[in-house]
Amino acid sequence: MRIVLPVAAALAFALVATAAGLAAAHPSLKATMRDWKAGLATLQSQIEDGKSYRAADVALLATRIGDDAAAISTRLHGAGPRAADVKQRFETLAADVRALADATSRGDARARFEAARATCIGCHDAYAH
Repeated sequence: MRIVLPVAAALAFALVATAAGLAAAHPSLKATMRDWKAGLATLQSQIEDGKSYRAADVALLATRIGDDAAAISTRLHGAGPRAADVKQRFETLAADVRALADATSRGDARARFEAARATCIGCHDAYAH
């Protein structure tokens, strides 16, 4: 009996720690999208204001958003047309913002930003409103 209690306590601790780690590794979709909104606002201001435009900064932020969108897409495993559509929209967003990261000029970045923004708006129009 003395051995079972410490083993059970250790197992319970390990399960709680694992669950906490998974939660930290996968923040909620709402929190992630809130971060994206802030990031996209930063990107938009940098792209529109030629004085603060730095391609490396745009690339870094766009890559992070693209990686997030791709990771979300890989975690979506629902069945049916709606689930497939949502998954495809995240894959499209990932591709759009990764293309933004590869922009070669401010004008190119502006066009690619608008494509990514349209993808966001389309998904929100379809599912969030």
